[in-house]
Amino acid sequence: MLSTELLDALVSRLREARAKGRLELLLKQIKQEQDVPRRKFRASGTIDQLREAVQIAAEDGSISVNVLASLVDEVEENGGQHIFLFDLNEAGRQQVRSEAFKDSFHALPTQPTPAMYADLPSAKRTYIAEKTNRIVVKQIYRATYWEKDEDRSYSHADERATIMVRRHRRAINLLLLDPVLGRAEVRIDRVRGQMDDGLALTLFSEFQEDLKDNFDFAFLTTPVPIWRGFTRIVSDRDNTYMSIDGARDASVNVNISNRRENDRGTDVRDHPAYTYTTGDYVRDTLNVYWLQEGKEKIHTILSRVPDATIGKVYVAAKIDAEQLAYVLERIRQSTLDAP
Repeated sequence: MLSTELLDALVSRLREARAKGRLELLLKQIKQEQDVPRRKFRASGTIDQLREAVQIAAEDGSISVNVLASLVDEVEENGGQHIFLFDLNEAGRQQVRSEAFKDSFHALPTQPTPAMYADLPSAKRTYIAEKTNRIVVKQIYRATYWEKDEDRSYSHADERATIMVRRHRRAINLLLLDPVLGRAEVRIDRVRGQMDDGLALTLFSEFQEDLKDNFDFAFLTTPVPIWRGFTRIVSDRDNTYMSIDGARDASVNVNISNRRENDRGTDVRDHPAYTYTTGDYVRDTLNVYWLQEGKEKIHTILSRVPDATIGKVYVAAKIDAEQLAYVLERIRQSTLDAP
């Protein structure tokens, strides 16, 4: 029996992830592949119209909850995240290959449930699944953070008040493990609608603590020093675009940006005064767009976490899995043999 509650939850997850276009594309593909009559259900419109279209398509068997859930999973798991890259040591490889490690988590259910896709999960759930050549540990939970209420806060001549409100959000954290290549990758949900490094590091620390009995990062992994590849990335004119840069050497700090916003305008490296591609200049943060033929530019902010030997990759937009894999692989490769 079809679960209207589950279908509504899945559509809501796509709406919150700003993936309405992905849902429309899925419905269009289904209509084309199954030769569905044009008026049977919509393949575009408002989110409420698409919600109705999904219900109709599900009732006549054109779309299954599994297909819709797979789309939600792909959207939630790729982008809108703070990403930390690691290498597995030998002990780490052995750990993730062991049956004891796999048995220490609940297996990811083969059938989606309303609880898995709830707006605010009632409990923190951590699952494990094997996908292609990787092991995926997926945590679904309710994230909590404090945020200033701009409407209720005020500042008058003789009185000021800042009102902080506790917010709650559905969140997804991932630990992706590749025992063959000896790699580990953590993806921490952005949670807020903006980059918040402090919150990201807090959630990452909590995720590590949750996994510690079964996967101890301190003993099983080595962080990938992504900052060592910053100079090489800046020099990679064929595959990157930069609208802003900040660098320093022993005597000066340099900040340069173009006058257009986001990825519009001239690459700052084309400016005649730009001479900051050499190893004489270092950066704690690198703001860069990645170019891939036939794809939109992918914006990332790479940084070295203060007072720690760990790097972080912030990916604001939701992107497809292949795009994200491409970016992260280029970042990894940039560190090879780097000083």
